[in-house]
Amino acid sequence: MSADIVHPLGAEPRNARAGETGPATVMAFVNDAETEEVIRKCLVEIGVGDGAVLRGTLSDAASQIQRQRSPRILIVDVSGIAEPLEPLYRLADVCDPSTSVIVVGERSDIPFYRYLRDVGVAEYFFKPLVLDQLARCCESLIVGNEVQAGLRIGKLITVLGVQGGVGGTMIAVNAAWHVAEELQRRVILVDLNLQGGDAALQLDLTPSHALFECLEHPDRIDELFLERAVVQSAPRMAILSALEPLEQAVAPQDRSTLQVLSNLRSYYRYVVIDMPALIATQLKGSLQAPGIILLVSDGTLAAARDVGRWRRYLGPDRAERRVLHILNMARSDRDLPYDQFVKAIGQAPDLVIPYDAAVAKATNLGVAAIEKSAALREKMTELFRHLIGGMPVEQKPSSLARFFGR
Repeated sequence: MSADIVHPLGAEPRNARAGETGPATVMAFVNDAETEEVIRKCLVEIGVGDGAVLRGTLSDAASQIQRQRSPRILIVDVSGIAEPLEPLYRLADVCDPSTSVIVVGERSDIPFYRYLRDVGVAEYFFKPLVLDQLARCCESLIVGNEVQAGLRIGKLITVLGVQGGVGGTMIAVNAAWHVAEELQRRVILVDLNLQGGDAALQLDLTPSHALFECLEHPDRIDELFLERAVVQSAPRMAILSALEPLEQAVAPQDRSTLQVLSNLRSYYRYVVIDMPALIATQLKGSLQAPGIILLVSDGTLAAARDVGRWRRYLGPDRAERRVLHILNMARSDRDLPYDQFVKAIGQAPDLVIPYDAAVAKATNLGVAAIEKSAALREKMTELFRHLIGGMPVEQKPSSLARFFGR
């Protein structure tokens, strides 16, 4: 079924118009006229002028949201779907972290309601919809009065080069680019080298003062601030960086960095951090935050030594935080033989990126060359397949909680 858009107030959603990038307040996908009419009346009653009612399925909702900003509130209809959790999971994977999801359906059993609430759905209503109940729920979500067990947060990917020159920034830049262009997810790249700005340089962008301001005043981060502060590299990719004067001694502090990352995860599906080794030991709390740490090295003896040192410093993997080792620029003239390298670090790397002239060119020339590097795209695809596929199967349903707020 194709989504047939019906605009309840005779206007297009705000984020569908040319030149406007803000998310719509409410968007609904339903499959019957009665439910559509109740939602239309609800939008009028609570004064939402940029909402939209769409006829369509969960798949239509996922397809539509992939092409635009997620709404603040998304209403979806699961009527007629025997097992709705899997399509809800796919829908959650394309939603922005700030989206609250309301599900409507035909089942009225308490266990089904409790399960949806437990996995993070903001509210479940069975048909026929009651206008007052729906309006109260939407108003609570809009003004932030809805009591929730936890906040929806995006995924945190920290890229840590074990030493300078191993390609950590290149991995961070390309990981963010892959998320935005290949996976079609909203991502922000945070370059914590406040006096370097190399990530912006690889993307042919000019760093601003915004990251320094964020770290000085992390409580000021909101959607309006982000619209003004971040630099857009692509429609779904933003970067937050700095290029502070060399004579100014600046370094991010752990507490403020943690708060900045926490705030950013409320607005972006992925937050990719380029973390220099020189400051990483000062940010231990940030390194222990839930997410993935990509430990990047080359194949030299010094890098093998430092991989072991960093693994000991970071500690063992936990359910909410994993460390993966990427061997970058492998099989160059300076490298140890691969079997000796593996023996030196005690285990094989999780991903090997061989030295490639196209990759080297992408690093030097920025995003224009990155787009042409098939070898690099292939490796980034392999990396994210590894990240997603590496999750235990039994954890998959409960991961809805990360996407839908519980």
